Amino acid sequence: MKYRYVLYMAVINISLSLAKSPVIDVGDIAEVRDFIKKSWEKTVRFSPEDSGQHIGLPYRYTVPSISDSFQALYYWDTYFTGEGLILDGHIDLAISNVENMLYLVERYGKMLNGNRTFFENRSQPPFLSMMIESIYRKTFDKEWLARVLPNLEKEYLFWMTHRMTPVGLNRYSNEATLAQKRRIVDVLKKRLGPNFRKKVEYLSEGKQLEIASHYIAEAESG
Repeated sequence: MKYRYVLYMAVINISLSLAKSPVIDVGDIAEVRDFIKKSWEKTVRFSPEDSGQHIGLPYRYTVPSISDSFQALYYWDTYFTGEGLILDGHIDLAISNVENMLYLVERYGKMLNGNRTFFENRSQPPFLSMMIESIYRKTFDKEWLARVLPNLEKEYLFWMTHRMTPVGLNRYSNEATLAQKRRIVDVLKKRLGPNFRKKVEYLSEGKQLEIASHYIAEAESG
């Protein structure tokens, strides 16, 4: 069986172990840790040029899958990956992930859901400041911290202007075009089956697009 997620599989294996016995099997933990350590390099990608739906990134980055799916630098997934990278001595990869995110913030005004063109209409939970904090607590590199701060402030400005409610609370939303919302409606009809199709069948296009917008905002929530 091909494992899709490195860190996720660790959690699943530990959970299965706990389900079998109230006592954690030290051997199981060692096996999971060995799998993670041997799999880090399999998650590393380097693709600096834009191509089709792929957005090129200037530095190496990690993806959450060692198989053929989920081959992008995703936003909030990478926070948890970064914590593991730092613990396992791969601070260089944790830094390059962050540098790529700062590049996307500079280019798009926000960190995207991932480095794919169809993610340009949304972000994900803003973990970038915590990623930077984790790296700084390991390196204490004040020059690096000063250099990355402007783009971190740019992301903060995005959330405080484009993701605010009238009462001053942050929210999840999107910048999807009408065409993208119509596409999501079609996707939802296929994925959610006859019950969803029946539910929206007699709704106006405007109402269907509103529902699509909510689903895209849900995707931004992670």
